[in-house]
Amino acid sequence: MTNYSTDKKVINENIKNIRVGSIKLQNLIQETAIMVMLHHAEENNTTPMNNLVKALGAGLKSKTLVEYMRAFTKASYNEETKLFEHNKKGVFDEEGARACHWVDFKPEPQAKDTDFMKQVKTLAMKAVKELPKIKQPDQIKAANNIIALAKSLNISIEPKA
Repeated sequence: MTNYSTDKKVINENIKNIRVGSIKLQNLIQETAIMVMLHHAEENNTTPMNNLVKALGAGLKSKTLVEYMRAFTKASYNEETKLFEHNKKGVFDEEGARACHWVDFKPEPQAKDTDFMKQVKTLAMKAVKELPKIKQPDQIKAANNIIALAKSLNISIEPKA
């Protein structure tokens, strides 16, 4: 059984050891991540990559590692199986992987497709609803133009019955 000390000196020493150990572990994972991606690039074998992810367990940092490797490896990541798979057409960006530490990696946010037709419809329906209440001439013109745009795009703006 562990003897839990409340001595501040012992606590501070433990915290220092955790910080140093954490940095060493993060650097070891970085080195190993590049090694397993290099191995895959040379051997077309994703097993070491998958084993590294499994070794981290199911935490936030394992997700960061997966995103890091997805960005630089030539393998593909299967969201369903949660495994890396060989991709013949992929390219390993070793320079990019070395330039970015996995812990600091933040993937580019994916651009969302904008449904402009839906937005025009929403705006046109609001214009139809608000038009009787509008007093300013420029706002009346804008509302009518939005309604005309919706009609020119064959967007139905009739209220639901």
